[in-house]
Amino acid sequence: AASDVYKRQLYGIARNVIRNSQRADRRRLRLRAKAQGVRATSEPDPETIVVRRSEDDEVLHALDALRPMDREVLRLSIWEELTNAEIAGVLNLDPHAVTMRLTRARKRMARQLGIDELPTGNRIDPQPIGQGGEQ
Repeated sequence: AASDVYKRQLYGIARNVIRNSQRADRRRLRLRAKAQGVRATSEPDPETIVVRRSEDDEVLHALDALRPMDREVLRLSIWEELTNAEIAGVLNLDPHAVTMRLTRARKRMARQLGIDELPTGNRIDPQPIGQGGEQ
């Protein structure tokens, strides 16, 4: 019985490693496609860089002020681009619970940032390279 538990744990770990690798591959392919579509532009001006870094710092500080579970569900949803069902599998939660936690985490993050609500969707849409997105 114990060996069955260990086998299931190993299969779960292997599945997560494969998923992480597949997500990394998808991100790499999207980045390559974006890079091919970007025409050469001049470097962003210093003011753009300063403003962008300030905004990044503000978001990071707001994220750090959240509860650990709020940070985790937001990172898995936005950065890792996992679906709610995938997040439920990673965190060993019910998918409905993930939906509720993600909704609450988005509201708390919006409050930390002083805005009405975070943009919806599970994708980060950074500025194109050369338009203040590359630092």
